[in-house]
Amino acid sequence: MSDEEGDLQSSLSPAVKVGGMRIARHVREPEEKPLPKSELMKQAAEHNSEITAVSANDLVTREEREFHDRTVKVTHSKPQPTVTKPHQDPSLRIIQQPLK
Repeated sequence: MSDEEGDLQSSLSPAVKVGGMRIARHVREPEEKPLPKSELMKQAAEHNSEITAVSANDLVTREEREFHDRTVKVTHSKPQPTVTKPHQDPSLRIIQQPLK
């Protein structure tokens, strides 16, 4: 009888009793196991080794360095709006309140 009980286990998790009611738990086990920390570090090192940055020594002339600095500044700066939004004066705001 004990062998049959071991074979009859369902894949569904049991219900939990909360506040006098039974609530089914809908929790599934992840199919893929997370990678160990050593594997993650190795993958990160491989990925970071592929990324290369332009160093200041690689740019030959002063004009090239200045142009590079300007392009970096433009790409990282926030664009300025072309049209200003209309703003109301805070003293003119009407607050509607219910009647008593």
